[in-house]
Amino acid sequence: MPIYEPKKYDDEGHINVSFIIAATVVVFSIVWIASGMVGKKKETTIVHAEAPKAKVKVSHRIADLASPELSLKGTTYADKSVDIKSETAGKIETIYIKEGSKVKKGDLIASIKIDNRYATLEKAKSLVSQRELEYQAALKLESKGFNSKVRLAEAKAELEEAKSDLANIELDITHTKIKAPFDGIFDSRQIEVGDYVSVGTSIGKLIDLDPIKIKADVSEFAVTKISKGATDKVRLLNGDEFEAKISYVSSSASSSTRTFEIELKADNHNNKIVEGMTAEVKLSLEPQLAYEISPAILSLNEKGDIGVKTVDENNIVKFYKVEIVRHDEKGMWIAGLPKQATLITLGQDFVKEGETVIPVDEFSEAEAELKSQGE
Repeated sequence: MPIYEPKKYDDEGHINVSFIIAATVVVFSIVWIASGMVGKKKETTIVHAEAPKAKVKVSHRIADLASPELSLKGTTYADKSVDIKSETAGKIETIYIKEGSKVKKGDLIASIKIDNRYATLEKAKSLVSQRELEYQAALKLESKGFNSKVRLAEAKAELEEAKSDLANIELDITHTKIKAPFDGIFDSRQIEVGDYVSVGTSIGKLIDLDPIKIKADVSEFAVTKISKGATDKVRLLNGDEFEAKISYVSSSASSSTRTFEIELKADNHNNKIVEGMTAEVKLSLEPQLAYEISPAILSLNEKGDIGVKTVDENNIVKFYKVEIVRHDEKGMWIAGLPKQATLITLGQDFVKEGETVIPVDEFSEAEAELKSQGE
């Protein structure tokens, strides 16, 4: 089918109106398409335009030596603690010390009735004397050939047995006087006058609180950094603080927790610190290079590591994973950075590692602000 094309002139030689309309439509279409291409090109240019660099506040810092501080939970213990038990049987006759009282080594705590022990003692002494005479007689007869060596041996054995019985009754009488084995506090009395006790019956507990002992557990990582004899700080739940020295570091780990027990000792002359108190132990480890910062400048990387962002000599952001060495009321100390670093102190959450930024020195900006306020 032939395509219709409008004639430029009609039969009389005039310009055909249909041709003029068609030509106008063609020209308009070309202009419209061209304008669309121009607009698209302009839009593409805007999308690929370079974004402005972000500004961040920075601080030029040099690392300093800081002593890492390890905080542990501990418990107070008596330096010495013993459950005093009866070493003979009988009725309690007298109690000399009140519960909670201080005692000195050798002080009488309680006594057990003697009953017939002195009579038994005299009998044992008499038997020893008798056996001694029998042995001496057997010895003379044996020397003159009137007695056998067997009989002499029997007499000697009987003498030794009598001596042993005498020693036992003497010791039993001594055990009727229950005495303090060391200086301390008589605690948790378990007896009353008239009570019958047998061998092994608990009389009470004797504890020595001076010095006071603090026990805590440390990890495998920290145990190698602890030195016996080092002085560290201890804080009780009631707010009391004191210094204590590390007196013991375990050489083997607990099979269940894989931690190592340590012990510290502190003076406790007034017995103010008692056994069983919860304590926070702050151990100062070997000094290392670190930076003192505000916790506000810490950030996380994509892996969730805690660190800080810095700016290098080319103004490129770099992330450093850090270790928190210690913290106090002024701030915290971190390690894991070079000896010198330019830390981003403001704007770190809006820039990424590898990004080029415009660093603004926070001290220079502060100086300018002070100058403007002075004017």
